[in-house]
Amino acid sequence: MSTSYQTPWIQLGPELPAPVPRLLCVPYSAKGASQYRDWPGFLAGAAEVGAVQLPGREDRLTEKPVDRIDDLLAELVPAALPWLDRPFVVFGHCMGALISAELVLALRREHGVEPDAIVLSGAIPAWQDESTFDLSDLSDAELIRELRARGALQPRMLAEPALLTFMLPAARADSALCEDIRRRGRPSEPGLNCPLTLCAAQDDTRFSPEEMRGWSALTSGPVDLRVFEGDHTFMDVAPELVAATVRAELPSGSHR
Repeated sequence: MSTSYQTPWIQLGPELPAPVPRLLCVPYSAKGASQYRDWPGFLAGAAEVGAVQLPGREDRLTEKPVDRIDDLLAELVPAALPWLDRPFVVFGHCMGALISAELVLALRREHGVEPDAIVLSGAIPAWQDESTFDLSDLSDAELIRELRARGALQPRMLAEPALLTFMLPAARADSALCEDIRRRGRPSEPGLNCPLTLCAAQDDTRFSPEEMRGWSALTSGPVDLRVFEGDHTFMDVAPELVAATVRAELPSGSHR
């Protein structure tokens, strides 16, 4: 893939030559691609990093956020496909894990393309979660309280009302998007064959690490659970440790 590849859907890190694999990262609710700006450094040349940029945040702030998974996949799959022409791994945290799972299933179903591994972090499968995803009917104050209770707001956001104002439309759409994913239900059979690594926090109050094993319904490949110290915010506290886990799943060269 040459430097001519451009799409608003994926922000690219430094370009690396083949056969260096690629890592596609999906941010969590109301966050943008900049969440992964430090990952090329964490990976130290082990992968070329691309971060998904959803509408309604950062350099796409003026665009309408997407609240239906079919609409999202209709845009994201063809945007990502040309860049996934090497061995690649997909990583997603929290809402990003839900999107990542749907993305890799769509790539396999529609194009016969499968990642060398998928790493899902900080979320149980949507079909397994009995909490309410759709927060779109809440007032701004109620939405902020709920997002704070779920660990979805960083202290900096709470301290800067302007940031919250910009973030809320995306957060509303993201909650509806997650609810839409949940309505899809559990896959009737595994759609993937690749290895699956799960990253959980030992003190996450929303679910136990063992509950994440429900993701095994996605693949007939091996499933590995890694447990980190901390609570649901462990990705923000120690992203370099999560990146090290992802790095261990990267293919060493082209074998696809």
